[in-house]
Amino acid sequence: MQRMTLIHIFIALFALSEGAGFAESISVGIYKNGEPFAKWLGQADSSIEVIDLSLLPEEKGIAVLQRCCGFILSGGLDIDPAYYGRPEKAPLCSIDPERDKREWALAMIAIERKMPILGICRGFQLLNVIYGGTLIADIPTETVSRVVHRIEKGFAYHIISIEQGTLLRSLASGDYTLVNSRHHQAIDRLADPFLPSARSRDQLIEAFEWKEKDHQPFLLAVEWHPERMTDSFSKRIAEAFVIAVKENSLCSSGH
Repeated sequence: MQRMTLIHIFIALFALSEGAGFAESISVGIYKNGEPFAKWLGQADSSIEVIDLSLLPEEKGIAVLQRCCGFILSGGLDIDPAYYGRPEKAPLCSIDPERDKREWALAMIAIERKMPILGICRGFQLLNVIYGGTLIADIPTETVSRVVHRIEKGFAYHIISIEQGTLLRSLASGDYTLVNSRHHQAIDRLADPFLPSARSRDQLIEAFEWKEKDHQPFLLAVEWHPERMTDSFSKRIAEAFVIAVKENSLCSSGH
């Protein structure tokens, strides 16, 4: 599969400006880190095009997202604690105000358009905050957890337990699995619409999905990075998202 480049984006923008839309392709929007997701989703379906909206001017990014069939909230720097009512915790965090602002706006568009949404690490946390949940700003200083969730370089690894009867459990081979980890923030209060579907051994929430799934678009959020793993569980997460994207009624009708 070809890597996503600026050329791909310019082609997509030309098609959009000419009124052609994305009817001939299946596009997924993302804000930053598009390349590993393009490779990961491409292994599930080579027709998926991942478009990094951070490379576009703000208004153009919004226009392009409105032609996409799904949205990924990817990993990255911390969410500004002011977004969940704890501005005093900002010194503990590395933040990107421009990303917070733009990604929040894009997420609201994806939610309004009932797109399938996949949240990864920072994106997992951001979805919770958007829906009214809160975060632990810094696990080492705010909890007594003995689980290592982040190391200085690369990924830590730990076990998670997966809840029976959840979407996530339907994709897993068992009740427990090993995941990578690179975060120091975590969910404190889970937003009301969501159900925790996995936890680490310190009982921190590691994944969530809709509590009431009827008539809701696909939504799955995980604290780890499946796009950086090669196990069958990670592949099934990609496949489930791709299926939901391809079944998005707004896209199957040619927009």
